[in-house]
Amino acid sequence: MSATHYSEDDLTLYYYGEGAPAGRDRAASRELPRRARAVYRDISGTLAMIAAPEAPERGDQYGLEVWQRIRHQLPERPEPWWAGFFRRDRLVFAAAAAMLVLVAFVARARVAAAAGQRPRDRRHCRPPRRRRAAAPPETPGSASS
Repeated sequence: MSATHYSEDDLTLYYYGEGAPAGRDRAASRELPRRARAVYRDISGTLAMIAAPEAPERGDQYGLEVWQRIRHQLPERPEPWWAGFFRRDRLVFAAAAAMLVLVAFVARARVAAAAGQRPRDRRHCRPPRRRRAAAPPETPGSASS
């Protein structure tokens, strides 16, 4: 067997199952050198006395607290390309233009009504006249007396 020297860090990791000395599994601890076995026993006895602390209870606001703590560390999100169209000044301008168009149509209709004129497109709004179906021609023999 080769003489391998293990540090206390290696044996501590081995205790927690995070590493095996020289690639061996946990059951192979009997194959450790005598000095390493003695050190491992001391480390495992010391670590067994340490009680693992319980995780604290998380409140309902825990996610919000974490977010408030880390949000200043996150990079700013870039604005999408279309967001410039919906700026407040442009929306106000579009609403004002729409109102002017609406006022123009209403004013045209009122001026035309005051002058007694009918708007030109009014004739297209009437339903078409129904034509009466022509009565079938009477035959000379079918006249009723």
